[in-house]
Amino acid sequence: MNIRSFILYICSMRVRDDIKKERIFDAALDVALTYGFDGLTINKIAQLAGVAPGTVYIYFKHKEDLLTQLFLKLMQESIDRVVHKIDSTLPFKIGLKTVWVNYLMHRVMHYRESNFLILYYRSSFITEEHKQIAEKLKTPVIDILKVGVAEGIVKSNVPHELLFLGIVGFAREIADEYVNKVDLLTNKTIDDAFDMTWDMIKT
Repeated sequence: MNIRSFILYICSMRVRDDIKKERIFDAALDVALTYGFDGLTINKIAQLAGVAPGTVYIYFKHKEDLLTQLFLKLMQESIDRVVHKIDSTLPFKIGLKTVWVNYLMHRVMHYRESNFLILYYRSSFITEEHKQIAEKLKTPVIDILKVGVAEGIVKSNVPHELLFLGIVGFAREIADEYVNKVDLLTNKTIDDAFDMTWDMIKT
């Protein structure tokens, strides 16, 4: 085998390894949501992923390591979706609507992942470091709200955290209502819902 063939072989093995790891992650997500963390076992994950239990241990030290890595992976993906197309040069209301719609659609289109993150956050696996990472999901919204308060656009007599909970909580409720009927979530519905959110926080 020449050097070029060897490099191509290594690259193909890496791709196959990445695909297998994703299958394990996806299986762990399903098992966690079906059985909870207490009922989650490596054997159940391996069976659903279509791999041997020993294969799971090639990628993860133990169940806790797998769940932690899955949490960190899903949290980063969630943050990336929420901040998508966020631009500090956007007018305030447009910037807020962008991040609000991002959060809404993230919740609708990635409902399983969102529920896993909530499950993990409330579990014994969560650490202070993980909580700080989870706080980053709030940062884009709270940073925009702070700008709105400073510019006199958003209510200044309400704590930032409460404003955040109000607008994100409303988005979460809408997402939960439409998660199984996303085709009914029209642009008009989204616009109307954001207008209600805007009326709630504006001065």
